[in-house]
Amino acid sequence: MATGRKLLAKLYAGLPRPAQLRIARAYAGRKERRLARIETPTTVILYVTQRCNARCAHCFYWKELGAKAPELSLDELRTLARSFRHPISLSITGGEPTLRTDLFEVAQAFHELNGCREIKIATNGMLPDRIVDTCRRVLSELGVESLGVQVSIDGPEETHNEVRGVPAFEPAMESARRLKELAEADARFSVHIACCIQKKNIDVLPEFVESLIPLRIPLQFGLIRGESFGTWNLPAGSSSGIDPRDPESPLVPVDRLESFFEWLQARSEESEYPFWSPMQQAKIDLSLRMLRRPTKCMACHAGVIDGVVYANGDVALCELTEPVGNLHDYDLDIARLWSSPAAEEMRAKIRSCFCIHGCNLVTGLMFRPEFIRDAVIQKAKS
Repeated sequence: MATGRKLLAKLYAGLPRPAQLRIARAYAGRKERRLARIETPTTVILYVTQRCNARCAHCFYWKELGAKAPELSLDELRTLARSFRHPISLSITGGEPTLRTDLFEVAQAFHELNGCREIKIATNGMLPDRIVDTCRRVLSELGVESLGVQVSIDGPEETHNEVRGVPAFEPAMESARRLKELAEADARFSVHIACCIQKKNIDVLPEFVESLIPLRIPLQFGLIRGESFGTWNLPAGSSSGIDPRDPESPLVPVDRLESFFEWLQARSEESEYPFWSPMQQAKIDLSLRMLRRPTKCMACHAGVIDGVVYANGDVALCELTEPVGNLHDYDLDIARLWSSPAAEEMRAKIRSCFCIHGCNLVTGLMFRPEFIRDAVIQKAKS
């Protein structure tokens, strides 16, 4: 199936631009019409653990790290997987996901019991053997169409280790290099390096980017976000209250961000290996536009397409909003919780809010024909 999708992408890329856009508009229209029929989220961020082996300055989940509340067990996750009404695109995060020794079995549960065909894992890369072995098993034993890993690296060694609070650079780079080898061997697999921009690393990022270009690994960039940074119009009482651990690492001034991203785009375009994709550029463009002039510029699908499940069973429409319930109170049935009065009340509250949360922005962009076109062409080139 993955080979067939890649072939279709290549055929699409060979069409004239007007034909590409006609197809993209038809696809976007079909997605819009399906929204009303969605019973449970189809793009899910799953926190599989509250444990972490780093202490990042920009972490917005820091208050929950190491919490004694029990995490969803593998059997509970299997029950959860069965309860979704549609196959999902699963993004596994934490804490640090590789601290769960049953990470493969978690992926297996959602693939076999939910029909999940697309899995993404966010990792700090500090356990190279574990993340590589998990990915090898997923690719060899499960029939997934797509498996992607995000390795977080926030700058050169000294900077990264300072940001992460532990000596994390060398194992993270080892993970990235070994996963790149895996990507070269299996077209279903991809890896990218993710960098969270903050005051502690903005000045060294050009040097860092230059050092990564020879690796030919795609780069993604995120901005600090939280209740106090990059979120607007969220009604009182609906915020999850997340903010970075380090009060000295909030958003970099917008003009400094704009200057860096102008350089980054030019550097990617002139490089033999364009390392910064059009979709990622569009995500940043939207974020900068909102930071410069806080105005909602795109529909958000949090609470419909996008949903969040935390390690303790809490469920939220978005990482920035309060949980609307706990799965244990609904017999681990996401459909019952997702349609509950509390969930409906929260949906009504967040109709006017907007933010720079990259995951939600990417979901929204995939309703825009020009970005659907860019994403398919990018897949054809990958």
